Amino acid sequence: MEIDFVITWVDMEDPKWKADFATWSGKIDNRRNEVSEARFRDHGFLKYWFRGVEQFAPWVRKIHFVTCGQKPEWLNADHPKLSLVNHSDYIPQNYLPVFNSSLIEIYLHRIPDLAEHFVYFNDDFFIVNHLPQERFFTNGLPNDIAAFRYNSGRGLWSKCLKNNIRII
Repeated sequence: MEIDFVITWVDMEDPKWKADFATWSGKIDNRRNEVSEARFRDHGFLKYWFRGVEQFAPWVRKIHFVTCGQKPEWLNADHPKLSLVNHSDYIPQNYLPVFNSSLIEIYLHRIPDLAEHFVYFNDDFFIVNHLPQERFFTNGLPNDIAAFRYNSGRGLWSKCLKNNIRII
């Protein structure tokens, strides 16, 4: 079975990203501080995510690295298993630029050349030991590895979680 990994990332130090974020974040109701630069901080851990995949999940068919057109300087863009994916490659134009991870995630299935079976990672999840394909899929079906109970909080994160649970 072919399995792809998808990971999202943003370089909040990128001048274009900063300008777009400053422009668009000023146009939303942010009284609860649900949109802040703290959500986009890069602590330099991304290279360890890639190293973990290379060492502990060599069976992965392709890694789709989703950004708004950025890439770390150290990343080998020519690696045969790497696909650089810009938000504009799969998210409808009327939603761009986008700073909301829920919107980025809801369209992941539209990434070009994405395998039928894929695993989505945030850049703060790491593979630190050998990981067989069967951890994610058995007989072509996804394995459930976590269960969430909805917290009736009023924040945006709680609302997104509730919607995701309903969909699943």
